[in-house]
Amino acid sequence: MAIYYDLPAKEYFAKPEISKSGLDKIAQFPAMYLAHKNRPPTPAEELVIGSATHTLTLEPEKFEREYIVAPPNMDRRTKDGKAAFSELEASGKQILSASQYELVSGMALSVRSNVTALELISGGNTEVSFDAELCGVQVKGRCDYLRSDGVADLKTTKSASPRGFTRSIVDYRYHVQAAIYTDLLEANGIFVPEFTFIAVEKTYPYAVGIYKLDMDAIERGRSLYQRDLAIYKHCMEVNDWPAYPEEVVTLSLPSWAL
Repeated sequence: MAIYYDLPAKEYFAKPEISKSGLDKIAQFPAMYLAHKNRPPTPAEELVIGSATHTLTLEPEKFEREYIVAPPNMDRRTKDGKAAFSELEASGKQILSASQYELVSGMALSVRSNVTALELISGGNTEVSFDAELCGVQVKGRCDYLRSDGVADLKTTKSASPRGFTRSIVDYRYHVQAAIYTDLLEANGIFVPEFTFIAVEKTYPYAVGIYKLDMDAIERGRSLYQRDLAIYKHCMEVNDWPAYPEEVVTLSLPSWAL
């Protein structure tokens, strides 16, 4: 087990332990995890926007070192546009379009203008990585912000309303993340009194909602990650990564279809 306060993201992602995102694939079916491990997909625009928002919000001093913004009128179909884009690529930085930067900067400003949110991402450490053994499996995690009084995690979302973000918690298994990060940190001797989500909407005016989960939600997340780790451990031991069941499954129409 270990905790890292200055581990670059690239080195964290290269670490061999399974992460919560890996367990999300296991929860779909084990073959999905193996497919992503063997052939990592190109980051979707949503992930690029999310990463840029995290950097500008939590580590603004790093933003210009890691990102570069394309001019709003650049046309890559023209000779001059292609040349200009090649110069951007040569910088080695992640390229954002002008519209993407407008979105990212709007969300970052909204979060940092929220008094409660700003307090949650102040006085602690950003992008803290950790690993430990859980259920006989080596697991890693990386939280957005760690303070002595808990963890804050920044999420970009379609809806930051209580109802809308509850749906996101279920869809993206944020309760699993809260449980597994809490347990990993506590395995490293760091007690987590509270795990807080800062949700910011991806459309103007970039409204912010701040939430924590009750103990029932955390316990449900814990039971899910323990189930997923057991499946992962078994697949590793027998080197078998199944997808959907091979036998014929009988389906019934849901009540809403009737």
